[in-house]
Amino acid sequence: MKPEWIKFMEMKGKNLRALMASRMMISNREEVWSFLCPDPVIGRGLWNEDKGLMDEEGYWRFEWREDEAGNDLLILHEQDTPAPLTFEKADVPSQKHVVYSSDYIPRGDGIIQSLKGYGFTRNGEKELVKVVIAMDNEWMTIIPAPGVIDIFITEYPPVLETYDELVFSSDE
Repeated sequence: MKPEWIKFMEMKGKNLRALMASRMMISNREEVWSFLCPDPVIGRGLWNEDKGLMDEEGYWRFEWREDEAGNDLLILHEQDTPAPLTFEKADVPSQKHVVYSSDYIPRGDGIIQSLKGYGFTRNGEKELVKVVIAMDNEWMTIIPAPGVIDIFITEYPPVLETYDELVFSSDE
């Protein structure tokens, strides 16, 4: 398993604070919110009720790459800042950065219940093509496409394709 996938699964139990991008094309059809983003970043944290602030704060950036067979692959990057988005350091204890972006804030507290990655195996190597993040009130599905990342938010688990192979799960 790739090291970044292991780190990504460590978000289980933490708060998904926001989905951010320099710009978003948003639509809603049949209770499915669709976001097309060229440079999506999710902010995550761990809320400390006693202190009234985030104990941990970090970011995951999603990127698209096409392999030699033409498959769209999803690449995950853990970061300390929301780059490439425009931001500045915040001067308050409740957050590290002020991010100038389009964003979506999860409903409820955004606590991540489960993280799963789907893809395929080629020559013994697993590749990632889809991520599903389950929270208490919604599911976020992240899929790469040329030039943008497709992100779908629903109130129910996504319907998987028959060819979706589970490549990692925080539930195991």
